Amino acid sequence: MERIPQFCELMKLQRYSSSTIKSYKSYLLSYYYWIDKPAGILIKDITPAQISDFLKYKIMNQGIGDSTQRLILASFKHYVRVVDKRELKINHLYPKRKKTIIPNVLSKHDVSKMFDCCSNLKHKIILMLLYSGGLRLREVLQLRIEDIDSKRDIIKIKQSKERKDRIVPLSSRLLDVLREYYIQYKPKYYLIESLSGGMYSSSSVQSVVKRYAGSAKINGKVTPHTLRHSFATHLLEDGVNLRIIQELLGHNSIKTTQLYTHMSTQLLKDVKYPLDSI
Repeated sequence: MERIPQFCELMKLQRYSSSTIKSYKSYLLSYYYWIDKPAGILIKDITPAQISDFLKYKIMNQGIGDSTQRLILASFKHYVRVVDKRELKINHLYPKRKKTIIPNVLSKHDVSKMFDCCSNLKHKIILMLLYSGGLRLREVLQLRIEDIDSKRDIIKIKQSKERKDRIVPLSSRLLDVLREYYIQYKPKYYLIESLSGGMYSSSSVQSVVKRYAGSAKINGKVTPHTLRHSFATHLLEDGVNLRIIQELLGHNSIKTTQLYTHMSTQLLKDVKYPLDSI
């Protein structure tokens, strides 16, 4: 088992995100517990058949979904490649089709209600950052004061998913609230800081979003990513080119961004339905 910590340290050098390292470690350890081996036994010479049996167990007993199955396979594949210096031929174990799930999207009215319900200035900044630039939760947490460029009206997103930099627009409304926020809270390093001065926690952001979605009496599950989805969908409905939305969201593939064409009610309104013309 001592090779797993070594593997995790190597992943840090390879600049994998902490969440990916944590997930890979968890799946590798869960395999140890499943085969019920003592701590000194290594994952060595593992075969596709053994991984297949492990997946069957996870699917039948724990009901794992497609995305978890992919992560488990990726963790084994990378571990064996790095530690045992060989390639696992397990592509046949990946789910055949990736499900297309249309996420929840809020109306502009609902987003506005969330802002109106928010009297806490720090909480309002969090909500506005998530929505106004379509930022991911981690991107909000990692924002520094210097990333707000009021002269160019942009927010600089640095080393985000897949270590990419990008810029998003800084709305004038957000800038006004940011100035008020800065005077009141005086952040030292991160734009959004905890009471102790360090990085704000992910769970706190999730609680903020859940709290004000409830205050606004919005039905359904609302997460930080819901505001990102809403941002992209509202841009599309306002006529913004899909390529521009792709750049703003930091998507590698336009296919990922095309998901929002399934979520836009405005596109449906523009359709002339045959039944209505009879």
